[in-house]
Amino acid sequence: MNRAASPEPRAAALRRTASASAAAFGLALLAATVAPAAGASPVPGDTTGRAQTADTASLNDFDGDGFQDLLAVRESDGNLLFYAGNGDATFDAAVSLGSGWGGRDIVTPGDLTGDGNPDLLARDNRTGTLYTYPGDGAGGFSSRITAGTSWNGISLIASAGDFNNDGHLDLYAVRKADWKLYLYQGKGNGAFGTRYLADDNYRGWDDADTLITVGDPDSWGRDELLIRETSGRYVMVSGEGETQKQNADSVLDGSLGQGTSTRYTQVAPVGDFDGDGIPDVVGIDSRTGELELHTVSFSETEGTARPLRTPVVIDDGWGDMRLASTDTDRTYDYDGNGVSETVYRNADGIVSTLGIQHGSWWPSESWGTGFKNMTLLETAGDLTSDGFSDLLARDSSGNLYAYLGDGASAGATRTRVGTGWNTMSAIVSGHDFNGDGHVDIIAREKSTGYLWLYPGRGTGKVGPRVKIGTGWNSMRDLIAVGDLDNDGHADLLAVRSSENCLYRYSGRGNGTLKAGVKIGCGFSGIQSFASVGDFNLDGHADWIARRGSDGRTYLHHGDGKGDYQATSVLIDDWTWVNLIA
Repeated sequence: MNRAASPEPRAAALRRTASASAAAFGLALLAATVAPAAGASPVPGDTTGRAQTADTASLNDFDGDGFQDLLAVRESDGNLLFYAGNGDATFDAAVSLGSGWGGRDIVTPGDLTGDGNPDLLARDNRTGTLYTYPGDGAGGFSSRITAGTSWNGISLIASAGDFNNDGHLDLYAVRKADWKLYLYQGKGNGAFGTRYLADDNYRGWDDADTLITVGDPDSWGRDELLIRETSGRYVMVSGEGETQKQNADSVLDGSLGQGTSTRYTQVAPVGDFDGDGIPDVVGIDSRTGELELHTVSFSETEGTARPLRTPVVIDDGWGDMRLASTDTDRTYDYDGNGVSETVYRNADGIVSTLGIQHGSWWPSESWGTGFKNMTLLETAGDLTSDGFSDLLARDSSGNLYAYLGDGASAGATRTRVGTGWNTMSAIVSGHDFNGDGHVDIIAREKSTGYLWLYPGRGTGKVGPRVKIGTGWNSMRDLIAVGDLDNDGHADLLAVRSSENCLYRYSGRGNGTLKAGVKIGCGFSGIQSFASVGDFNLDGHADWIARRGSDGRTYLHHGDGKGDYQATSVLIDDWTWVNLIA
C-alpha cells in the first residue's frame, strides 16, 4: 500500500512523561586524524585536521529538484519505495523502485561515485556483499557496483562524510569480530579502499545498535554522529574525533531529548527535509508507527547535545517500513552486551542467560527463582516496543506473561498477555510475522492441531488470533528462528514427528507461511530447540538443539539461504537444564 504524507506536518503529541538520567559518557572518536593500524601508514589526504561535511543540500535529493527525498523498504513485500520530498516536511505518494529488497540493508551515503548525484548503498544479507547503486538524478538508480564482500561481519554502517579529507565520501563501520569502529576510505568510484582503525579508546561499540551521520546542524563545518546504545539513550559526537567532555550533556534520552516515553524502532538521516537550513533525522515511533521529524544538535565547545525543536509527525502507518540505516538485531540480547544469549532454567528453578563474545563464553547472568513454577519459557523479542528484549512464560494455570526487559535482564516486571494458554502445545515468538512492525506470537492448539497467529500490539498484549495452518499436530517442535533465508521475513522451523526431519516454513511477511521445505533429518534424539539469532556473529540466524540422552547441545549455523552450513557442539552436558528459550 503506497502512502501519501499528511497535507501539513502536525505537532507531535507529547506522550507519557518519563524521567531519564544519563550517566557520564566520554568518547574519543579518532576520525579526522585517524590512528592507523599497527604498521600502516597514516590516512592519505588528511592535511587539514578537520572532517569535511557532506553536501547536505543534495545528500538525499535523488530526483534533482532541490528537495530532500526519502527511501524506505516495505517489509511486507520487500519493495524499495521512493518518496519525493517537497521541501516543507511533506512528501509525495510512494513510487516503487522494485521488489526483492527485503533481505538488504540500505544506507543513503551521498555521492559515492563523484558524478554529482546521491547514491544508494545496500548490503545483501544473504551473501554479505556490499553494493553501490549510482543515482541517476531522476529518482532512480543505475547498475550496481560491487563495493565489497564479507560485510555480514559488520554490525553498523554510517557514511556521508569525507572523514579523511581526500575529497571522497567515506564509511564508518563497526566490526563484530572486535566491536571496534573502522574507517573505510571512499575511492570516489563507488568502492572503498583500505580500512583504518578509527577508535580504539571507547570500548562500548558492542552496545551500540544504531550509528548514523546527522550532518552539520550547528554549522561547525564537520559532520556529527548519532549513536543509539542498547540502554535506549542516544549519544552525539563530533565526526572530527575530539575527545568529548566527560559529562552527561552529550546524551539524549530515548525520545531524542524530548523527555517523553516515546521510543523509536529506527532513526535515519534525511538532510534538510523541512527547508529550514538545518539537517534533520526521522524516527519511527515503536508503538504508533508514526514517522517523526527531529532536529538535534551538538555543541562541540560545550559537549552538549540538545533537540532544537519539538518533533513533528509527518506521516503514519510506518510500522512495517525499514528506513535507510543499519541497526543491530537485539531480539536475543537481554543484557545489552552486543551478542545473543540463550535463556535456561536449572533443576532448582534458577533462570540464567549464557552467550558467547569474542569466541569465549560470556559469564552467566542469573535472574533468580521467579520462574520456578513456569511450564514454558520463550524468547519474546521486544513485545512491548520499549527497545528491550522480553521473555514469555506460562504458569501451570495457563496464564501467559511477558516479563519485561530493561536492558540488563527480564524478570523484575511482568504483564499478563492472556489466560487459557494451557490449550496450546507450542508457543513461539520474538518476531514480526505479519509485517505491522510489532512482535507477534504463534501457537499450536493441542486439541485441533491448528496453528494460530496472535498479532502483537506493541504493548505486551495481542489482538484477535488468525488461523494460519492446520494439521500441525504432526509436527513435534516449533522454532521461531527469525529470517533464516534472508528475504526480510521471519520464518518458522518444525520437526515432523513421523520422520524426525526438520522443515523450514518461510514467512511471507503477511502472517502466512509458505509450504515446508525439508532441510535436515536425524533429529529423533533431540529433546528441545531454541532460537538464538546470530549467535556466531556471521550475519545469519542460528538455533540450538539439545540431545536428551546426554544433554549435549549443538549450535546449528544458519547459511543465510534457509538452511544450515555446519553444526558444532556448544555445551557438552546440559542434562541439569530443564527449560531453554
